[in-house]
Amino acid sequence: MQSVSEEIKIRPIFNTQGVCVINSVLYTGYECTLFGTNSQNEIVEQLELESEIVKIFPVYDKVLISTITGKVYVYNPAERNSKLQCVFTNSVIKTIDLDGEAIVLGTADGSVILSDVQGYGETFNKKMDGMITLVKFISLSSIKRRYNSKNKLVAVGDAMGTVTLFNTTGEVVYREKNCHSGQIMFIGELGNKILSCGMDALLIEHSLESEMIIRNISENIDETIGACSLVGDRLFMCSKDLVITLSADLKIVAKKRLNIPDINGFDVFGECCAITTDEHDIVLASVVQDTLVVDKVFIGNNDEITDLLVMENMVVVGTNSRYIRTISKSDIERQNENGLIRNKAFSGELVKSNNEECVLSMCGSNKVFYTGSKDGIISKFEVVTGNIRDSVCAVKSVSAEAPITAMCLYQDILITGTEYGIINGWKIGDTLELVFTASASSSEITGIVVNNKKIHCTSKTKEIIVVNLNGGMDSSISGHKKGMWSISEYCQMLLTGSSDKTARLWKGDINSTLQHNTSVVKTLLTERAITATSDGVLRVWNTTTYKELGAIRVTEIKDERIWAIKRYAGTEYIVSAGPSIVIIKDSSWEVEKMKEQMQKEDYIAKQHAIIFMKKGEYVSAAVEYYKLNLERELKDALKRITGEMDISPFMSVVLLDSYKFVKRVSKWARSPYLFTITQRILQTAIENRIEIPVKEADDLSKTLLRTAELFNAAY
Repeated sequence: MQSVSEEIKIRPIFNTQGVCVINSVLYTGYECTLFGTNSQNEIVEQLELESEIVKIFPVYDKVLISTITGKVYVYNPAERNSKLQCVFTNSVIKTIDLDGEAIVLGTADGSVILSDVQGYGETFNKKMDGMITLVKFISLSSIKRRYNSKNKLVAVGDAMGTVTLFNTTGEVVYREKNCHSGQIMFIGELGNKILSCGMDALLIEHSLESEMIIRNISENIDETIGACSLVGDRLFMCSKDLVITLSADLKIVAKKRLNIPDINGFDVFGECCAITTDEHDIVLASVVQDTLVVDKVFIGNNDEITDLLVMENMVVVGTNSRYIRTISKSDIERQNENGLIRNKAFSGELVKSNNEECVLSMCGSNKVFYTGSKDGIISKFEVVTGNIRDSVCAVKSVSAEAPITAMCLYQDILITGTEYGIINGWKIGDTLELVFTASASSSEITGIVVNNKKIHCTSKTKEIIVVNLNGGMDSSISGHKKGMWSISEYCQMLLTGSSDKTARLWKGDINSTLQHNTSVVKTLLTERAITATSDGVLRVWNTTTYKELGAIRVTEIKDERIWAIKRYAGTEYIVSAGPSIVIIKDSSWEVEKMKEQMQKEDYIAKQHAIIFMKKGEYVSAAVEYYKLNLERELKDALKRITGEMDISPFMSVVLLDSYKFVKRVSKWARSPYLFTITQRILQTAIENRIEIPVKEADDLSKTLLRTAELFNAAY
């Protein structure tokens, strides 16, 4: 049993472009990895590529993967163990569309390629003026009759705002240059119309027989169009987090704000709409009465988690985003038929308050919690109990006019620390009332706790600053040689972590040093001392003996940091690891009990061996010493064994592990005093047909020969 082990890892699965859903599995790209996630948030597929993924696309029941090196692969989920098939090279694919066995692709360098889905040959390859943002097969019968074409036409939109129609031989049959002032976000058919939509919020109806019709919907949006897609006969246009629904006659029939980061993608897979955001969140939604209803949110990669807060039924997550994320404990602890799901995608809810910049610190209890942001906004949130799961709503906020880097609740006082070394006390009521201010340090406050009815705070200076609950300066405590990153408290003890490569456990005025090999960036004090270092390693320490009980690396890459450690439940801890969350199980209590039990059993066995030696029962003594790995005592017992003594009890033990037996008998063979008993043991082993590797047998034979020579020379 390991003292410290990883129970669950919850990670972001998306930081590229494009998602697809195949057989209820969501496929996403993250760095160089293709992830497949099922409806239970379990990561069921994980495929490493040799280069970073740019975008992925569905090709019927397969996944098309475009990489930064220009190689394009096809992955077949039905053949997980098969190699990826490379279908294109030197092509960074930005958009595709399918029609039977035909596929049209648009690339980052402005190429439009019409091919078959196997990639065996190109029908045409045309170069445009700018990056291709959208391609679409057009099937309007009136167009096909006019150009005597039995096949569909190909509509192309580029980053220059130009719309072009090709026939299947690559001839241009229609082009409207720069009809949009920004890149094309949508091109396709709605009813009997060919429509395009650009970032400029212009909706243009294209006709081959008359002038194009332009509709300006900018007055209905926030800024620019971030995504646009057809769902049935409804056109959905997205601007920031606003979703506008247009009917087939291009009238606005619904508007809805999703309260999520800015939308940059909208894909449709059957009845499932997959919306992606600038912060790499994935929102899965369905359409109900022309309005999007959010079903699930997968949290994206926001570089790092800044803080964690464990509530009754949920965990609140602060990231490098103005939004906080919440994840329910039922999702964290979800099981399948095989037991606990240990590798899962980060799914939760997004909650926005009045802060414009990221949340740096959090604290709370019961149904209320507070956040502090980089732009100095302190926000109060309430947990609303639901039938299925709890949700969170922002209640009020107040500005402290400085980044809130640490916070702590004590009775009816909220204590906050800022980047400029200021400690503020806020009376909690209908509003937050500032009741005291203290200039505690000349540098950033990195941690705040209340111990013995006094505020203790750490900063990037060497001392713990002690402040009274009325804001008066009390004292300072020295010990560290460099600035401190963290402080935590438990049962009138303090635990601090510092850049001087130590954590210190304070009991009154006495402190004990827990030595590390690099800076200690985070601490948590419970019945154990938990520390995290800048290299991503978490350690568990005994608070009485100050001994390290176990360690585990929780980050995957060098630059990822642990900025939050909280008790999850009992001896389980929840830890941030860059953008991921890890549940760590502390089994050191069980391990210590097992060690104590083993020590007792070893002591009893050793006493039995001593008694056997005194009685002259050397074989029984040898059995006990062999089990205890006491080599010196074992050799003493072996050399006393005479020829008439039955060694079968000893042999029944040593032959249980042939590798260990060969290793030990090789040592005995070097001793002239054990020459006779070693020969006897080997003879018995051979009679029992024990397998000895050829090399070890040869070495053993040579050793016995040399020992025999020494033995003969001596006697």
